[in-house]
Amino acid sequence: MTKGYLIRLFEKNNFVLFKRQFVILIAEKLAANAYESDRPASYVKAEDAFYFKNRDKEIIEFPSNKKGLLKLFPEKKMEIEIFIKQNKTDFKKEEDLIKLIEFLSV
Repeated sequence: MTKGYLIRLFEKNNFVLFKRQFVILIAEKLAANAYESDRPASYVKAEDAFYFKNRDKEIIEFPSNKKGLLKLFPEKKMEIEIFIKQNKTDFKKEEDLIKLIEFLSV
């Protein structure tokens, strides 16, 4: 079971893109000697994960590369390859993924 929640980024024609944000707790570190100083506990934002829902299927993690995306949509292989090349799609950028989902929803 996964804990947390998903943020809906984009929806069109039953294609939905979600984002899950991660935050990591860095533990407090006490000084080992008098030359060091204590470091308080802190939170660090980790890399976001993106998820995808297509029509009535379940939510799956969005592929992190072109090869994974082509496995999901083998019938649109040529169109996807052309779109990714023309738009220089980065699979880690939220804006690029929204454009890609908008393209797939047509």
